[in-house]
Amino acid sequence: MEFASAFEGPMLLVASNIHRVFGSAGAQVPALRGVTFAVARNEFMAIMGPSGSGKSTLMNIMGLLDRPSSGRLDIAGHEVTRLSDDELAGLRRQVIGFIFQAYNLLGRTNVLDNVALPLIYAGGSRAQRHDRAKKALDIVGMSHRTTHWPSQLSGGEQQRVAIARALVGEPDLILADEPTGALDSRTGLQIMDLFRTLIDAGRTIVMITHDPDIARHADRILRIKDGAITEDSGAAAAPNIRLLSRSEASS
Repeated sequence: MEFASAFEGPMLLVASNIHRVFGSAGAQVPALRGVTFAVARNEFMAIMGPSGSGKSTLMNIMGLLDRPSSGRLDIAGHEVTRLSDDELAGLRRQVIGFIFQAYNLLGRTNVLDNVALPLIYAGGSRAQRHDRAKKALDIVGMSHRTTHWPSQLSGGEQQRVAIARALVGEPDLILADEPTGALDSRTGLQIMDLFRTLIDAGRTIVMITHDPDIARHADRILRIKDGAITEDSGAAAAPNIRLLSRSEASS
């Protein structure tokens, strides 16, 4: 039976029995073992686990940077495991924003152009890109720094610029990989306050962190070890994620 990408409940992401195996036959290393969970729209979820637990592999799959070896992944109503590489790239640009521990700002590009950079692939004039970038910078409280270079900013300011860059395309899902890992505790809490503001405005965030003090700011914590989910603080309250058949979805 074919299935449509439709769900019971306001689900943005559904991972169903995701496995990821690296290596070739005879020397295979399982990185993910039957991972199943769902993320609702407007949810703030943290993923925790020791090094080598599979967190980064899972983040890469959610970010459409890698494919599962088996299982099914649906994001924003699209069964992404069936899409071509070009279709994945297009969906990633439209649906997902990334935030990294190292900020990944271009050192020889000012703040405004750093934030506007993802919009180059979306088309539009330079003025239009700058207008959207200014709006994103205003959301994170950095509209007064548009002409500065990254080297002129503090770590917290650079991360705010990186968050603005993730927001500029108005993505459905924001993936944050250790967003406070390079920051002191006070600045890290300020970033969590900003994340909460984004959630209150209707955004959806999935964050990887090693820090339990940071993770507690999320609505839900998913713990992973040896490639498998060991605890999900939101599992009991998670909506029914049964996939609808194509005939059910069209009725």
